[in-house]
Amino acid sequence: MIASDTMQPLRRRMLAVAFPRWSAECARRSARRQGVAIGSETAVLVITESQGARIVHDCCRCAAAIGVLRGMSLVQARAICSGARVELPHVPERDASMLRACAVWCQCFSPITLIEPSAGMPVVLIDITGCERIHPSEPALERHIRHALHARGFTARTACATTAAAAVALATTRRTPHAVRTLEACPVRSLRLERTVIARMHEVNIRQVGDLLRCTRASLASRFGTHTLLRLDQAFGRAEQHMEPIRPRPLPAAGRSFDGPVAALDVLQITMQELLDAVCVQLHALDRGAREIELAADCADAPRWTRRLVFGAPSTNARHMAGMLAPSLEGMKAGLGVERMRIVVVRMGRMMRQAAIGEWIDTLCARLGRDAVLRCGLVEDHRPRRAARWIPVLRHGFDRRVTAQALRARVVQAWRPSMLLPHAEAATVVVGTGGSIHWRGDCCAVRSWHGPERIAPPWATTVALAPDEGGDFWRAQCNDGRWLWLRRTCDGWSVLGLWS
Repeated sequence: MIASDTMQPLRRRMLAVAFPRWSAECARRSARRQGVAIGSETAVLVITESQGARIVHDCCRCAAAIGVLRGMSLVQARAICSGARVELPHVPERDASMLRACAVWCQCFSPITLIEPSAGMPVVLIDITGCERIHPSEPALERHIRHALHARGFTARTACATTAAAAVALATTRRTPHAVRTLEACPVRSLRLERTVIARMHEVNIRQVGDLLRCTRASLASRFGTHTLLRLDQAFGRAEQHMEPIRPRPLPAAGRSFDGPVAALDVLQITMQELLDAVCVQLHALDRGAREIELAADCADAPRWTRRLVFGAPSTNARHMAGMLAPSLEGMKAGLGVERMRIVVVRMGRMMRQAAIGEWIDTLCARLGRDAVLRCGLVEDHRPRRAARWIPVLRHGFDRRVTAQALRARVVQAWRPSMLLPHAEAATVVVGTGGSIHWRGDCCAVRSWHGPERIAPPWATTVALAPDEGGDFWRAQCNDGRWLWLRRTCDGWSVLGLWS
C-alpha cells in the first residue's frame, strides 16, 4: 500500500508549435495541389484588401529576406521583389481548416491538442503531460515535430513550458530553437496583450516580461488594467487558463425511424436513397468522399442487419452507392419489418479526378467479387522476383497517394534492379581491380563492385528458393555507366537485371 503523502502529482508540461509563415505556406501548398509550379526560390506574396488598398498579408521566407514586410502595400512589395514572384489571394477559411488539420495531426504525439487564437500567429498547443515514457525527451520531440512539419512545407517554432501561456510566449518569440530560454526575457507582446497597452508600456520603457515583475501589482493594475495581471498569472501558473481541446468531427451519418415495422422493399429502397442523399450533402460540405459506408437496419423480430461497402475511390455519388447497396437490401431477412434505418460513413478520403474509374472498379468488384479484380503491386519480400504480386485492388483503394504511402512503409529498403531479365543469362566475370564482364558477346570493364549479398529462404519457413533466386548477388558499375545485377553460384556467374 503506497501512502497518499508519497504520491507526487504529474508535472504539467505544454508544448507550443508556432507557425510564423502560415498563410504563405498554406497558399503555396494549395497552389501546388492545383497544379501551379512554384519554385523554392520564388517569392510568394499573400494579398488581401484593407480599406480599398491591396496590402501584403503574409510572405514567404524568400520575400522576407529581401525586405518585404507584412502590411506593406502591394506596389512597394512589387518594387522590392524584382525577381520571380507569385501573388496569391488570402483565404482565411483555408488557413483555419489547415490549422485544424495540423492540430489533429499533432494528436499522434498526445491526445490533447488545441488551437490558441490570441497569440498573434497560428499556434497549436500540445499537452504532453504524462508522455515522458513515450517520447525520449522534450528536445528530441521538438526536433521531430519541426522536421516533420518542414518535410510537409511548413516552418515551425517550438517551445515547452509548465503553462500554456509560457509555452506560447516562448514559441512566438524564438527565431531559433534556443534563442530565448526564460519567460522573463520575452517581450511584453508575447503575453497577448492589446496594442494600446503595449504602447503605453513602451512609453515607460517596459520592454520585457521581467520588467513587469519588478513592478508592484497595484501599479500594474492602475496603469495597464487587471487584464495584464491575469496574463501574468496565467503565464506563471498562478491562474488557470480555459482551454478547449480539439475534438474529432462526427462522421457523416443519417438515420430514420418508422412509425411501425416496414417490410415493403420499395419503401426501404426510397428511404435508403434519401439517407444517401443526406450523407452526400454532408460529404460535399466537408469536401471529402466516402471510402467505406455502413448500412444498418433494426428489425422488429430479428437481429440487427448490417452491410458494409468499400469503394475503390472516394465517392459522393448517391446513385452509385444506392446501386451497390440494392442487391444486399433485396436479400435482407427483416422478419416482420424494419423499424429504423441508418447509414454511417466509416472512412472518408480526399476527392480524386478519377472518380469514374473508381465507380467502374466498384461495379467490377460487385459483379465478379472483390478477390477477382486484381492489380500488380509491391509486397514485402527481399527476393526481387517476388517483390511484385497480384493483390486485390480494394486492399488499399484506387487512390495512388494512399497506395504509395502504405507501400512505402512495407517494402524492403534494399538495392534492387529496376528491370529484371526474363531469364538468367550466363556471363564470364573477373572480380577485383581491373575486373571485367563478358556478356552478350561484349566485354566491358568494371569501375566498382558492391557485394556480395547472400539471399536465402526465410528462417521461419522450409520452402526452398527457386533455382534463379538463391546465391550471392553483386552490383557492378561498368565504365559505360551501366549497373548490372549479378548472381554467383557453384555453376558460375549470370546476369539477372540492370538499373535503367
